[in-house]
Amino acid sequence: MPEHFPEAPIMLVAHNFDSIRAHQKNRIGEAHTLFWRNLLAYLDGAQIDPADVFFTNALMGCKPGSATGKMPSVPRYEDQCRELLRKQIEIVRPRITIALGQDALVRLRQVNPVAQGLMHPSALQYLPIGDRRERIKEQAARLAELIQT
Repeated sequence: MPEHFPEAPIMLVAHNFDSIRAHQKNRIGEAHTLFWRNLLAYLDGAQIDPADVFFTNALMGCKPGSATGKMPSVPRYEDQCRELLRKQIEIVRPRITIALGQDALVRLRQVNPVAQGLMHPSALQYLPIGDRRERIKEQAARLAELIQT
């Protein structure tokens, strides 16, 4: 592991990376998307340094079209992704694994039955802007509670 890799990091697992179109458009990174703004707000509210987090996905690769919805699959793709996730957990040895959203939680619990979950940072519940700050605070508080256990 690199010398600056965190000891026993928090592992956050999202469903899939992004769409091909968005990846091509945002080659400089996704830091300005709703997902990352909300996720960084979760971490900030829970007083977690992003450098202490290992970020990964339950399904690897970019999805054609939009990043939302079911990831297209071919035989053994989901099995291979599950094995990769299992291997990441084995290598990283996180102190806790937390899924971002229900799809990621279902997949993560296939390799770690005690995994916990948070609301996906770009869930539809974030579209009414008036509720956004309160929902983010709730998720940050839940995250802080989860890492204390």
